[in-house]
Amino acid sequence: MASSDAPFTFDQVTQGLIAAYRHPDAKVQQEATKWLETFQRSAEAWQICDQLLMLQGSDPFLASMHVFAGRTLRAKIQEELAEVPAQAHAALRTSLEAHLRTAHTHQQRLGHGSSGQPLVTQLSLALAALALQLDAPDRLVAGVVEALGTSDVGGAILDVLTALPEEADSARLPLESSRRHAVLGGLQRSSAGVLQLLDSAWPQLSAAHGGAARVLRCLAAWLSLAAAGSVGNVSDWVNHRLLSAAFSVLSSSGKPPQSDDDALMMASVDVVLASVRLTEPPHEHLDAVRLLVPRVLSLRDAFNAAVRSADTERCSGLTAVLLETAETYLPLVMQRVSDVTEPLLAAVLDRTAIADREIASMTFPFWYRLQEQLQGWPAADERAAQCAYFRTTFEQLLHALIQLAEYPADWAELSNDERDEHEQLRHTLADMFRDATAIVGPARALHQLHAMLADRLGQRWQRLEAVLYAVRCLGRTVEGEVDSSGDEALGSAVEQLLALVTRLPLGEPKVRYTGALIVGRYADWLPRRPHFLQPLLSFLTQSLALPDVAAAAALAVKHVCNACRSQLAASSLDALFGVLAGATQHSLPLVAQVELLEGVSYVVSSLPEPASSLPLAIDKLAQPLLDELLRLLNAQRPPPTGPAALPIADALAKLKTVVQFVSPPAGWSGLPPALPVIGRLWPVVLAMFEPMRSDPLVIERLCTLCRYTIKALGGSQFEPYLPSLVSELVRGYSVRPQSCYLYTFNECVGVFGTGPHAAALLAALDELTRHTLLSLPSVEACETHPDLTEEFFELCCRFMRRSPVAFVSSSLLLNVFQQALATINMQHREASRSVLTFVEQLLLLDERLVGRDRSALLATHGEALMRALLYGAAAVIPYSRIGHQAGVLRALMVCVPQESPRWLYSVLQSAFPAYISDALKSDVANQLSNTHGDVSAVRDVLHRFADAFTRAERKAKRRP
Repeated sequence: MASSDAPFTFDQVTQGLIAAYRHPDAKVQQEATKWLETFQRSAEAWQICDQLLMLQGSDPFLASMHVFAGRTLRAKIQEELAEVPAQAHAALRTSLEAHLRTAHTHQQRLGHGSSGQPLVTQLSLALAALALQLDAPDRLVAGVVEALGTSDVGGAILDVLTALPEEADSARLPLESSRRHAVLGGLQRSSAGVLQLLDSAWPQLSAAHGGAARVLRCLAAWLSLAAAGSVGNVSDWVNHRLLSAAFSVLSSSGKPPQSDDDALMMASVDVVLASVRLTEPPHEHLDAVRLLVPRVLSLRDAFNAAVRSADTERCSGLTAVLLETAETYLPLVMQRVSDVTEPLLAAVLDRTAIADREIASMTFPFWYRLQEQLQGWPAADERAAQCAYFRTTFEQLLHALIQLAEYPADWAELSNDERDEHEQLRHTLADMFRDATAIVGPARALHQLHAMLADRLGQRWQRLEAVLYAVRCLGRTVEGEVDSSGDEALGSAVEQLLALVTRLPLGEPKVRYTGALIVGRYADWLPRRPHFLQPLLSFLTQSLALPDVAAAAALAVKHVCNACRSQLAASSLDALFGVLAGATQHSLPLVAQVELLEGVSYVVSSLPEPASSLPLAIDKLAQPLLDELLRLLNAQRPPPTGPAALPIADALAKLKTVVQFVSPPAGWSGLPPALPVIGRLWPVVLAMFEPMRSDPLVIERLCTLCRYTIKALGGSQFEPYLPSLVSELVRGYSVRPQSCYLYTFNECVGVFGTGPHAAALLAALDELTRHTLLSLPSVEACETHPDLTEEFFELCCRFMRRSPVAFVSSSLLLNVFQQALATINMQHREASRSVLTFVEQLLLLDERLVGRDRSALLATHGEALMRALLYGAAAVIPYSRIGHQAGVLRALMVCVPQESPRWLYSVLQSAFPAYISDALKSDVANQLSNTHGDVSAVRDVLHRFADAFTRAERKAKRRP
């Protein structure tokens, strides 16, 4: 193969194909493939591919060469037809038609489904794309018929007729919107003639090998395009023999005799689906609907046969037909048209109740749309009547969903992937349970679930757990109705369920797990039902001893403590301290211990008078944790790092939980109640920074503890500790940069960023900035450590908000701004957002405060910022993030209205490749200049520019 800069030759391309398809060295194959991709974008590809298609012989490799040539011509016609002079269009069409006839003849000789089919498909698509771009809209079908003839409808013409409607609505074909609209209209006007042609050819083609599938596929393509009037009377079409043929294929309980049974079945499905859509809106075609619905429902026996034979493709296809029918006729279902509503609902419900979970899940969107329309009924009284009418159906749906939620009997033997798949289904079912309950009514649904639970006690655990899971899911539905709606039936249902939870068997972990989560979910119902507190806490305490249940039980304890903090503070605090002690003895996982500590912290914070009891309780809660930390630190000198330091990190996480969630009650006027504990803790914290500096997890937990200590004490009480903390943060960051140092310093700035400590904090920020720039010397380094970039710029934003004059007038500004320019188009979403927020905030600062310093900065770097924003929006960042760039660009144009137009024109002329036209650049500059500070308008201009840039770049890359 020659260099891609030299003209391509026929011999080079054949050698490249041999290397790409047959060379034993994978590296050579990759290089050849890359070279062939360059060839496909070249002008020589038109002629060389034509020559490749002329090659004849018995070598099987010729088929691969032909497909490559056909695929290349199809792509070039779709995207690069402008390369062909207008006077050569006729010759190109004639050549394609000849190649298609040859390929089809070869395919017929080898048999349908042979290796010749891919070439026929590519050439048919190429001819269709050529016609759609060149021919008059009303001559599209006529041109194909005249060129290929109708004497052999089963020949090449059938493939091109299939490709025409498929390509006309395809995004692959770059038609202008007006041209596409005209083409679709012309095809719709021609559809009746095509249907007549297919009907006349059916007797001959249906008997040929593979012919029936080809005819029905072509029919489905045209029906999908056609409007109702294009097929004449819709009621007549419902009885048409071609549609009857499709139903006949689908209703067959066995496989069709042809070897292309899957293709024939899917083509039949597509024909029926398109026919159903032809009857939209259904109330205008009610006679046709009443003819079509029974035919769809008659496929039930075929579906059952497919289930028995494990024919998943046929099951999916038949289910798709039923659901398309049900969703299309949903307006009639909502109007309660009896001969449509009841049979369709029953059929869909049967499909939901099937054991095959993949098939059952296909019905979920229908049920969602139905309940959504019922819930959205405008008049309240009519909405209630509608829900009452459909309530029984949704009650049956609840039962079917519970059956789907059951864990398989062989759960223990399933692979991890199979278990994950079932858990994902249950997540989906959670939404379905809530949707169904919205129609059934919470009280009614919970009473029914209670009855099911009572019946299933003592049965196999999967059946019991599935109902419990439904109860758990409905907890979110009734959260907003806790004793506020006056619905005694709902309160009664919740009480019955909570009472039953305490009777759940101890032996099955998943039953206890779900039961514990139910307690947590319904905890808000307990304050007015205090008699349930002790039985449920006893249930949860027992569950904490079960390894597989402990995490759920601890979470539930937290929710109960939060909901019933006052009652528990008055009566059960000692018992809760005992639960904490037991958690340590059982060696519960950290997450469970943290949940328990958070819950007990809520209760401690709600202690009644006297005020002295709160600090004592906090001391009782925190001192054992501090003792544990000291014991771990003193057990080995110096303290361990790596995996051996994990117990130290866990001890810090537990202490952080207490500091974070213990808070004084409303109206507290004394010193922070945690102050005595923090006074003993703080020397230990400071002493840990240096020896633990090499352990990232310990340092992260240590910094988080410091952050919440600042929040807990507030400015006046933490002020004595500030200098020592800042010193440790700067020292630690200089040795081993971690983002946790930055977000802890950010908290210091938030509290002390103004006033007497601002100067010292600015000096510390200067030091942190120096080490950040050393750690992130390039964009690649920033992408590798996006957390540092994100936290650094958030810190700068915080300081700039707190002390704008000090920040902008400092020497820091230039270094930080230059780093922002370098990283503003990072691929990491959150880090890039942090950079953009910093720049936008700088541009929006009050002119009276920072105008001179900011103006000096923008005088030297404003155009560079404009370049980064425009080029990033057009060529670098994802399309979905252009809105972030737009906000900053708008702020820049508002901040410097005199210079912005000049920068715009300069950047557009100098920063973009030559394939971006001058006209486009001028349009973008003018449009942006006329947005008048409207960020939505700026965003729209950038979106259009990005689209145009992408199209131009793609076109340029096709050329060698």
